[in-house]
Amino acid sequence: MMKMKNLFTVTFVFAMGFLLINCSDNTPSADAASSICFYPEDENPLHSAEGQLQSLPVSTVFTGSDILWLKESTGEIRFRNQQKIKKIFSGTHSLPIAVYIGDEYLFSLQWVSSASSALYNAPVFMLDTNGKFYIADGYPNWRAKSNQWLTVKDTRKENWKQIEPGWLRFIAQLKAEGRYRK
Repeated sequence: MMKMKNLFTVTFVFAMGFLLINCSDNTPSADAASSICFYPEDENPLHSAEGQLQSLPVSTVFTGSDILWLKESTGEIRFRNQQKIKKIFSGTHSLPIAVYIGDEYLFSLQWVSSASSALYNAPVFMLDTNGKFYIADGYPNWRAKSNQWLTVKDTRKENWKQIEPGWLRFIAQLKAEGRYRK
């Protein structure tokens, strides 16, 4: 009986060690530092035609480290501290935001709160009435095939194409940092 118990203990310890080694993959932790930065456009660093920073930013709205994940299929972006991000934008109905990876300019988004009555047919960073953040092709975020959507879809698609190279780079960086959901 004692040999059986010792054999079980050794097997258990070995199996747990094996599982721990295999479960610790090399994917980056979402807690790790991020090179993604979101700057207010009015304080946006000047960048050259190649997208390189010409001066350091004055302030940051938030960084990739604040992002828990982005779900590309819906555009929902979840933050580690949703309340902190909501507080940053409270009382602000509209604010242009520039997105960078390091000193590489990717694209700009327009911050829009759900209280806005304005129409934006360019990419936006928005907070909906349910308290969720999204990156969308415009505001309001009309459902596809609605009458309203049909009147703006071509303009929104064209405007999205302009940011697409930067968007794809942004998604690749989120994936590398473990902050991406399909």
